[in-house]
Amino acid sequence: MSRRLLAFLTCAVALVGAPATSASAAPPAPDLLAPGAACPNQGDVSLPVEAQETAMHCLISFARTAAGLRTLSRDADLMDAAARKGRDMFACGEFSHSPCGLPFTRRIEDEDYEFRRAGENIAFGGGSAASPRAVMTRWLNSAPHRANLLNPAYREHGISLTGGTLGGVAGARVWVDEFGTPR
Repeated sequence: MSRRLLAFLTCAVALVGAPATSASAAPPAPDLLAPGAACPNQGDVSLPVEAQETAMHCLISFARTAAGLRTLSRDADLMDAAARKGRDMFACGEFSHSPCGLPFTRRIEDEDYEFRRAGENIAFGGGSAASPRAVMTRWLNSAPHRANLLNPAYREHGISLTGGTLGGVAGARVWVDEFGTPR
């Protein structure tokens, strides 16, 4: 898999039953993308994973606020589910919403997170293409990803960044954002 391709691999999925969003009526991506001063460390891939995940949470909160939506709470179960999904992708060697043949909600259910709605954004990249800012920019410029990010039904989410070798590429990084509306 080429490094150029890595910069562009992103996927979004939402569980049926999530209401339609007005993502197409959302402001253009630049209006939803936080400036550096609002969300520090968004471009620094050398920082510890936790700092990058915090920057991504800030970017998502900024976009939702700019779109007139409530921010999402970080949920420990969804954080664990996202981390497990990222590890699954590396263990099975596949960038997918259903790595190892598991349904996309399996890791959410394994954490006993009871949901009415669930969605997921994933991204795969290397180097600066895997920074929180670069991934958020791609998500905001993709209608399905933006729809998940700006879905007013979601109340909580869990973010994970995992690294390793994937698709024969050493230093690959996978972002997983699990969205949920609890029962």
